[in-house]
Amino acid sequence: AVFSKDGSVLYAMDYGSLVIYNPTTGEKLKTISSLVNNTAEKCQFYELGNNRLLVLYYAGWSIVNTTSGNIELKKVFKDVYSEKLSVYDYNPADNTVVGLREGEYFVFDVQTANTIKSKKSPYYPLGFCVIGNSQMVAFSSDYKTKTYKMEVMQLPTFNVLNTISQPEGEVSQLIYYGTRPIAISGSSKVIYNNNNQLFSLNTASGIYEEMFLNSIADFKPYYYYKNLSQRLSADNSLRFSTEDNGIRQINFENYKPEGYVQAMKRIIL
Repeated sequence: AVFSKDGSVLYAMDYGSLVIYNPTTGEKLKTISSLVNNTAEKCQFYELGNNRLLVLYYAGWSIVNTTSGNIELKKVFKDVYSEKLSVYDYNPADNTVVGLREGEYFVFDVQTANTIKSKKSPYYPLGFCVIGNSQMVAFSSDYKTKTYKMEVMQLPTFNVLNTISQPEGEVSQLIYYGTRPIAISGSSKVIYNNNNQLFSLNTASGIYEEMFLNSIADFKPYYYYKNLSQRLSADNSLRFSTEDNGIRQINFENYKPEGYVQAMKRIIL
């Protein structure tokens, strides 16, 4: 589930149905059934304007009018098992879906689901996110040089504009490197996970840096990164739970903690 851009409603999925809530009162405002495949997981939501919402997941995507409830588009890959995407994002600049499947990047036309462009990665890609100027940042492992790559690519061609290498010694666990990147709107910054630490990448300068220096809490990846939202709140803050039994709020403009709320003894998200 994620907040809308203005924070007025909350979008959530329930076995293929879209449920819209009032986040303040908890009231269920609307349910739109059979919007996507009922096995859909890790759905991502994109507001297209005029009350239209794109819901993207590993096997396809749908567009719905959240006011009328009319499902305008519903695309599902023919073979969900062989064609499923491990990573996916939406590029609003040209209305395309960008996906990763078995080490190969794809660009799909939203209306037809036809493949516009594909490119096999020379590395072992783990994650990516679409940024401004119709570009994306891909995070990969290079086994040959024992380094980790951050590639800034132009869409839809996948032409590499810049490659930033991060030494193996700085990345302690392969599985958690760059699997949850977030592009900060209106800036050239991408926040990405490196094991149980957060890093910031400036895509314009190619400079990356570790954030917070582990001064907030000692996180465990399973508790932390599975709950990292795809979108910042409307006030440019990111909220997440920590193992020291609380909910912390961080301002991503100045990187300073803004608040702490004591939580229950056992946090379930």
